[in-house]
Amino acid sequence: MRKHDEWNQAAQELQRKLQEEDIGSSESSTGAMEVDADIDTITKSEENPLNEEETLKVFNTLVEAGADPSQAAKVSRLYPTQVRDLQTMGFEYCLDRAVPYLLKYNGRLLRVTNAIFNEAEEAQESNNESAVSENDSQQNTAGAVKASTDDSKKDRYEELFQMKLAELLSLGVSPQEAAVQTLKYLKGQEKKP
Repeated sequence: MRKHDEWNQAAQELQRKLQEEDIGSSESSTGAMEVDADIDTITKSEENPLNEEETLKVFNTLVEAGADPSQAAKVSRLYPTQVRDLQTMGFEYCLDRAVPYLLKYNGRLLRVTNAIFNEAEEAQESNNESAVSENDSQQNTAGAVKASTDDSKKDRYEELFQMKLAELLSLGVSPQEAAVQTLKYLKGQEKKP
């Protein structure tokens, strides 16, 4: 019963924060009602391998990262281990963006990480295009050379990531562990001259 009180307290605190941010009384009360509804299912989930306290920590981590509270509640109930794995792999900076992908891809980390990489690549391309249009022709040429160099590094990094991940998966390593080992491998490659 104590854990249920903690969930309710977390939901009330979230509602208070939403109201403080002046999101609007109708939106914040609706969001809090959705969170309240999901809190009961989080505590009763058979799929969740973590205890209630750890699940609450995952939920709070996602909300603090900027994730939608309703989606954060679902993800903390269904995929808490994957959220922890993403943190371990260094994706703490984009947990808010990972939440919809976890739901879309049913917690499959390989697809989630690929979606995040693709999202970052699209944003980089968009930034490159806007930067090019704002500079004069001389700066455009220098910027294009730098962008192509950055793109080739990024392409090489992504290629190495895919190759190493495929290798580990073919050896029977779990997808989560394979992703962690791949990132560690790539960090080691970056340190080499």
